[in-house]
Amino acid sequence: METAELELVHRARRGDAEAFREIVEMHSRTLWRAAYRVLEDATAAEDAVQSTFLSAWRALDRFDDRAQLSTWLYRIVMNAAIDLKRQRTRRQAMAGALPENARGEVTVASPEADPHRQAVWRQLAKSKLLRDLSAEQLKLLFQGVVVVYFDPGQTVVDRGSRDEALFIIVGGEVLASIVDHAGAAIDVRSFGAGQVIGEGSLFEHKAWPATYKAKTKVSLLRLTQAGLEICLKGNPDPRGFLDVLRRDQLDRDVSQSVARLESGTAAG
Repeated sequence: METAELELVHRARRGDAEAFREIVEMHSRTLWRAAYRVLEDATAAEDAVQSTFLSAWRALDRFDDRAQLSTWLYRIVMNAAIDLKRQRTRRQAMAGALPENARGEVTVASPEADPHRQAVWRQLAKSKLLRDLSAEQLKLLFQGVVVVYFDPGQTVVDRGSRDEALFIIVGGEVLASIVDHAGAAIDVRSFGAGQVIGEGSLFEHKAWPATYKAKTKVSLLRLTQAGLEICLKGNPDPRGFLDVLRRDQLDRDVSQSVARLESGTAAG
């Protein structure tokens, strides 16, 4: 690296904003071209460059003075561009239609566009569940699910039910509860957006460990055995797909909580 450029790096490390501005001016154009080759979109390429310089500013202390600054920045912008491209692919995968079927349930089987898809995407986009699925797996998931809605107080599923279905919470809050020997309701725990309930029912054919009701107005993605077959057919990583859905094992958590509550009630 040239002495003059190295001096700019040293000054920028000491907090000299003018020195960093000079670095930005020296490398912006080259980095933009590199990002554009990946993204094929001028605005997105600009976003990648801005992200690159923000990351570089924060990481200047870790830059090796023996390395080439241009090479270091190039690696950062390529990672930023690839991340943006993955996000765009994921959004496109999620943007499939979610029209209503004859029963008033919203599915993605039809190619017709529907405003529901935007609401579902906005509510789920930041959840860890979806971040851990590939774009192709997201497509398959949305081909296999049905979107259902419940008003506050409505029962999603009763305790002991053998309804083999899994629910992904899109929005709102679901409450799991049991009824004690005196007939009083005992709340076990609540669940929110992005969480999965019913993995024990769908994958292990177990009875539901509690009654699940909508605490607020909720929307859920419902996945049955038939839908699961759709999700797994042609799935590039079926085992990974299943692992994501059953990773948190919330049904097991509810079952253990119910056992403790009922044990305490019996002892009392």
